[in-house]
Amino acid sequence: MPKAGASSTSVIHVLTNEGYVVGYCEARKDPVWVCYRLSEVASFKAPPRPKQFVVDARTRAKVASTNYTNSGYDRGHMAPNYGVALCYGAHAQQETFLMSNIIPQSPNLNRRVWEQLEQAEIKTYAQRFKQLWAVDGPIFRGSPKKLGGGVSVPDACFKILAVEENKQPRILAFIMPQTVNGDEVPQQFLTSVAEIEKETGLNFFSELPKDVEQRVEAQTADRVW
Repeated sequence: MPKAGASSTSVIHVLTNEGYVVGYCEARKDPVWVCYRLSEVASFKAPPRPKQFVVDARTRAKVASTNYTNSGYDRGHMAPNYGVALCYGAHAQQETFLMSNIIPQSPNLNRRVWEQLEQAEIKTYAQRFKQLWAVDGPIFRGSPKKLGGGVSVPDACFKILAVEENKQPRILAFIMPQTVNGDEVPQQFLTSVAEIEKETGLNFFSELPKDVEQRVEAQTADRVW
């Protein structure tokens, strides 16, 4: 799981679910990070999508779906409901609809370019590499806009994908702004883990040997896998 770096001032509460883990910030009423693992599956047929988002009673914030109503922002999943459903089943999918897994995302981000990346994670990368780890979350710059109930609106979202190939880690890192047009492709938003750490104050891959960590975090891929 990511660790809070020196520049991170948020108190993070860890919430464990069947298919993913959340680091939740009560002050911002958003997840700070979400970690999950996807794997090779025999079928791409998922259980029916749940119809309702649910208050997470484990949080003090108790953000409700209605806090997003008429805001202009989608209820954006961090742990993807489709990929989690395929790998872990219907109950795990239902847990992705807990509001502790949700951030405000612009429709062009949530329904288009972010969705493209989520589909690639499970349908391409997890099948090719047999197993894929992901961590994603919001990026805030300055004082954020607030939705009803005080839910903070991020300026951008990050995602880090990690696989192992020939016993070596391979990484893709992305930062996608809320202002996307929607017709972009994920490759346009490739960045480095180091840049995401700078933006979020989080520390990723700290358990790797230091030389490996520094090499992995400094790299920016020139293309998606």
